Amino acid sequence: MEDSTVGDRLYRLFASARERWPDVDLPAQDFFAYLRERIPATLPPAEALSELRATDLYFACACARGNSAALSRFEREIVPSLAAGLVRMRLPPSVGEEALQRLRQWLFVSEPGKRLGIEDYAGRGELRAWLRVSAARMATQLVREQRRTLPLHDHIADHLVAREPSPELDLIQQLYRPEVKSAFEDAMRMLRSREQNLLRQHFIDGLTIDDLGKLYGVHRATAARWLARSRSALLRGVRRALRGRIKATLSECDSILRLVRSDLELSVRRTFSKDQSLRK
Repeated sequence: MEDSTVGDRLYRLFASARERWPDVDLPAQDFFAYLRERIPATLPPAEALSELRATDLYFACACARGNSAALSRFEREIVPSLAAGLVRMRLPPSVGEEALQRLRQWLFVSEPGKRLGIEDYAGRGELRAWLRVSAARMATQLVREQRRTLPLHDHIADHLVAREPSPELDLIQQLYRPEVKSAFEDAMRMLRSREQNLLRQHFIDGLTIDDLGKLYGVHRATAARWLARSRSALLRGVRRALRGRIKATLSECDSILRLVRSDLELSVRRTFSKDQSLRK
């Protein structure tokens, strides 16, 4: 195809993009340069242009240039759909908000020696889909970072919390969350080193009973008993520490502890049910 025909195609793409984003004013030459950088050298120009999502690239280019109208439309039209996608991942609201903030930083804030994240969008697929994947990646990375810095007792508590919360447990968590957290901390400190190590290796490192048996040079049944005893010691410690912290009558305290202990043990069984090697 002759250069003049390619030029006509470029101006048609520019007109289509301006129609899609009428309030986003981007010079034609900036848009053309942005397109040229993303055209595969292995394809004829006309064929390459036909495979690019030019209207999305126009918007991405405007955002990369700091166009205020484009950035405003990003916040108004795109961010809500990204936030909804993170909600469907069942993330805590704080994680979703932080993930979106990190996404903005990566997309639009320049750093020395690095190009903007938005410039990584090559126009092969829909921009919104590319952004949804990027937001999910940010959220996943954030969750991993938080888990790496979470204290051991919080990791254990996360695994021991019931997957299907009951109204009673919800109420207890609201009323006694600080006491339960402190009870876990106290109970963890009271465990022996091997008990702490077993819980850490199973819950955090993901070692199975077979893995633990090989690690300690014992039969898998012995490793299973050690782990079960460590879990029981932790639950007893939580019960004892929580009883000492809750200001209630003996019968009220026992009712709360029975409910907590029941949910914790149910969740432990659910966690361990994936590993059939717990049979004695």
